[in-house]
Amino acid sequence: MEGAGRFTSTIGQQIFAIQAWAAFVLAGCAMNHSFDSISREKRDGTLGLLFLTHLTGKDVVLGKLVTTISLYAFGALATLPVLTLPVILGGIQARQSFYLLIALANTALFSAAAGLLASAICVSRRRAASTATATVIFFLAALPITAFVMRHKGINIDLCMAVDLLSPLFSVRASQGALLGLQQYYYWLSASLVFAFSCLFLAAASFIVPRVWQEGERAPLMRRLRQRYAAWADATIPSRSPLGRALLDKNAYEWLAARRHAATIDAWTSLAIMLLLCAGLIAYFTRHYETSSVLIMVCLPAAYLVQINLKSRAGGEAVDRFCEDRDNNAIELILSTPLSIRDMIAGEFAALKRRFLPLFLVMIPLLFLAWFLCLGGIDRVAMVFNGDLDPIVYRARALVMTMALVFFLFVDSLALVWTGMLISLTIGKTAHARALTMLSTLLGPLALYGLLITLIRLTPLKPFTVSPDFYEVIGSITAVVFFVDLLLIGHARKRLYATAREKLSNPLVHTRDFTNPFAALKRLLPKAP
Repeated sequence: MEGAGRFTSTIGQQIFAIQAWAAFVLAGCAMNHSFDSISREKRDGTLGLLFLTHLTGKDVVLGKLVTTISLYAFGALATLPVLTLPVILGGIQARQSFYLLIALANTALFSAAAGLLASAICVSRRRAASTATATVIFFLAALPITAFVMRHKGINIDLCMAVDLLSPLFSVRASQGALLGLQQYYYWLSASLVFAFSCLFLAAASFIVPRVWQEGERAPLMRRLRQRYAAWADATIPSRSPLGRALLDKNAYEWLAARRHAATIDAWTSLAIMLLLCAGLIAYFTRHYETSSVLIMVCLPAAYLVQINLKSRAGGEAVDRFCEDRDNNAIELILSTPLSIRDMIAGEFAALKRRFLPLFLVMIPLLFLAWFLCLGGIDRVAMVFNGDLDPIVYRARALVMTMALVFFLFVDSLALVWTGMLISLTIGKTAHARALTMLSTLLGPLALYGLLITLIRLTPLKPFTVSPDFYEVIGSITAVVFFVDLLLIGHARKRLYATAREKLSNPLVHTRDFTNPFAALKRLLPKAP
């Protein structure tokens, strides 16, 4: 019988411990029912209606608290027969269950109060949940772990006890033992401190709620930054400002094309982002690899991509200008004024010069800077591929390629602008007009060069294409690109000055689409006499 009594008492203690920790976890989750109770009222706009009555902030907070705690109170009453089972089995005194009940109720009150304070501060449900969770975890887990680490590190025992008493976990843990003397004093001290924190949270929530009921949900930080950037980028040149009046007096279409700062700001921003990205890549990879190899692997592609991006932006801006005016039915109004097609084209070029010429002037030294940074990598390439050749030869070739990029930057930009203005008169959609402009101007010369090389290899001049010299290749590519760009510019000028007014005022242009690119290309070719 004595062995059976010890066995049942051991089972009672184990059941009591399991019940205590399970109930502690549930009590700590009381914030789940309170963290969105006030913030939801803010989002729905109903919190202000409560203050139109005689209710105060304290009444609202206490009402929400009672609603939250009542769920746990009824749950505790429903499980009361199960909680008395360890007492019946033995090994657990009735006052231990009483102390545990007080500690659990105190924990639930603390968790619910933390949720109400987070709900009063925040508007977003997600932010309120994260704030309440962080507060509860700090007191229920972080403080006991800190006290445990401090105790094992040999730090002052009084400081460890002070940190431990601030957590609701201390009273729950202490209630599972025999509370006598000093231990009972520490139990009530910890319970009082936790209850004081709960009252402080509720008082703060009662003070905050009447003062924030008009707050709406704020957008995430990145969205707010994007909105501010968009508002700044969409700023325009007012027509009544000194600059606006000067542009209107000079050429009204120049003010119309240059009034928005978005294109200029986007171009400068993209250049700054690319430079920062290159600097970050160089700083990161130079810690693990040789500096000369990293510089040539980063600077060479970056220089090519930046100049492609810049001239594509200039051509795309010309396309957007004509397409936007046509889609907004502003072309008819412009054509009804004394402005001629030549005035419109001159104004468009003046606006593009105002926007992109400073970028072009900055781009030139950047390209030569990239060549200078790649000199070490160029010398390594020379040693790998031809150790007998002087590295100066490879440096000179790289310099020639850099000068060719500068040449292509200006020539291709002019061709893109002229071709874009012409194509935007024929293609119905802006995206399709942009695509055809880039395709015909940037890829057209390269395709023609490949076709010429193929045809030359079928002629007696084939030996010249088998092992050409570097300068012959660069010279032939430059000549072909320059020739094609001149053809595109001349053709676009002729067609724009001859038929632009008719096409801009033709309502059937709006219905044309880019469904057949070959037909669009055919329309660009000169008509047979």
